Amino acid sequence: MNQFNHSAYEQEIGSVEEEPRQRTRLESLGKAGLLWADPLVPKKQVIAETGFDARELRRLFGRRRRPPVCDL
Repeated sequence: MNQFNHSAYEQEIGSVEEEPRQRTRLESLGKAGLLWADPLVPKKQVIAETGFDARELRRLFGRRRRPPVCDL
């Protein structure tokens, strides 16, 4: 029978939930690509949320599409 004390183990290593999870580079690129592809999201918002500059975003994903003009 295993005499493992779970609470003592948690005290030794600490809870995983205590540390904020760092976003991986791949997740950052995915979010940046989705935001960059959406013409309704302002360029400044994409830059602010992702931390990439406009030049790097253009290099990675190409030029942005312009939002369609709606003539009602």
